[in-house]
Amino acid sequence: MHDIEHIARILGLTQNQVRVRLNEFKGLLQPHIKRGENNKILIDNDGLAILKRAKELEDLGNTLQAVANMLKLEMKRSNEDSQEKGVIAVSTYRDELIETLKNLVEELKRDKEILLEQLKDKEREIERLHDLLNRQLPSPRQKRWWQFWR
Repeated sequence: MHDIEHIARILGLTQNQVRVRLNEFKGLLQPHIKRGENNKILIDNDGLAILKRAKELEDLGNTLQAVANMLKLEMKRSNEDSQEKGVIAVSTYRDELIETLKNLVEELKRDKEILLEQLKDKEREIERLHDLLNRQLPSPRQKRWWQFWR
């Protein structure tokens, strides 16, 4: 059993980063997490292997959410392998990963469109306020320098 500090050193992460990953991969790691003395979080070797695999996938440039989805697919595949004692074809596994990534890309595209629309709304609001400000302020009168003493 490994504590968070030990896992952080193994993975080259901070303790907070390990806690974030434990929270993100909670469903996958739950059977591998135990509580020790003083309610300390302890993770077994299988849990450590999952975190190492997650770190590998993350180092390839994947987000934590994408890594979680990939790990779920890998776990599902390994469970199916052990239950059916067969091997899922690489192309099927790759297709599942591609489908997951396509879904993530679509979600990001929707988020981008929403953000672009919000940006346009903000730009219109700024322009409206700028016009309002220009209409509200009177133009300053220019006095000649000698008119200040009159």
